[in-house]
Amino acid sequence: SRSLEELSYKKAILAGLIGFSISIFDFRFFYLTSLLQAIYLIWNLLKNRFHKPIFTTVILSLPLIVTVLLSSYWILPIALSGKVSHNIAINTGLFGGDMNLSQSLAFFHPYWDSGRNAPPGTVQPTPAYLFMLPILAIFGLLKGKRFPDLGFYLIVLIIGIILTKQTASPFPNLYLWLFKNFPGFNAFRESSKFYLYTALGYSVLLAASTAVFQKSPRRFLKYIPIAFLCLVFLLDTKSFITGQTKDMFQAKSIPIEYQMFAKKISSNKDFYRIMWVPSNSQWSYSDTNHPRVSSYLV
Repeated sequence: SRSLEELSYKKAILAGLIGFSISIFDFRFFYLTSLLQAIYLIWNLLKNRFHKPIFTTVILSLPLIVTVLLSSYWILPIALSGKVSHNIAINTGLFGGDMNLSQSLAFFHPYWDSGRNAPPGTVQPTPAYLFMLPILAIFGLLKGKRFPDLGFYLIVLIIGIILTKQTASPFPNLYLWLFKNFPGFNAFRESSKFYLYTALGYSVLLAASTAVFQKSPRRFLKYIPIAFLCLVFLLDTKSFITGQTKDMFQAKSIPIEYQMFAKKISSNKDFYRIMWVPSNSQWSYSDTNHPRVSSYLV
C-alpha cells in the first residue's frame, strides 16, 4: 500500500522482492496478498483518489511482475508442460466441510478444543464470548467515521467470513465454484487460509472501536474493548498455561525400544533398507546406509 500511496517505483520493486520471499515460503499467502492488493486498487479507484489511474495500475502491478519474473524458474517448466491448472501440487479435492457461518463470524476454528483433548476432527462448540468480536467491529464501523478506509477493511472482513465458512449457508456453492473456475483457487483445498482476511478486517475495525471508546468522558468505558480483547487472549491461551493442551505441545521422549533399535542398526555398516509396517513413525531410524520404507508405499 505504501508504493500505491506514494507512487514509488522503488517501493513497488521492494514490495515485489518481499512478495517473492513470501511465495517461496507458501505461494498461497502470496496469492492472498495479491488479491488484497487488487481489492485495494479497485477501492481507491472507486474513491477517485488517483489522477493518473493507468500510471497507478502500472505501479501496483510491479510487485506482481517482479515476483512472477523471479519465480519463472518454476513457472515456465509448469507452463510448458501444459499442467498449470492440473498438477500434483494443487490437483486435490476439497475437504474440511465442518465450517459454518457462526464460526467464521466468531473467528473460531471448529477443531480448536481449548485443551479438552478431543479426538482429531471433532467439531467444537463456538464460545459465546467470541461473538463480541463482530459486535465491537460493527460499533467501530458505525462510530469510527474519521477512519477513511474502514469500508475497505469491512469488505476484506466480509470476504474472509464468506470464504472461511466454505460450503455452509449462505452461498453454499460459491467456494466450490471458485475452486473449479477461478484461476489458482484450487490451491485452497480447505478454507482456513482465508482467516487471514478475517484477522486483517477485525484487527482494524476493533482498533477503530477501541479508539472510539478512548474518547469517552467516562474513564471506565475507555478500557472495555481492551479488557475484552485481553480476556479473549487469556481464555484462548489458558490451556497452554495450565498444561491442559497435549499432543504437539507436550514434551515427548524417544521410547527406549526405538533407541535400542537405532543403536543396533547404526552399528551395522552394510547397506540395506528397513521396511516399517504399516508405516514409519516419527521415531523411526534411518541413515544413508539404511533408508526407511513404509509398507503401504511398496
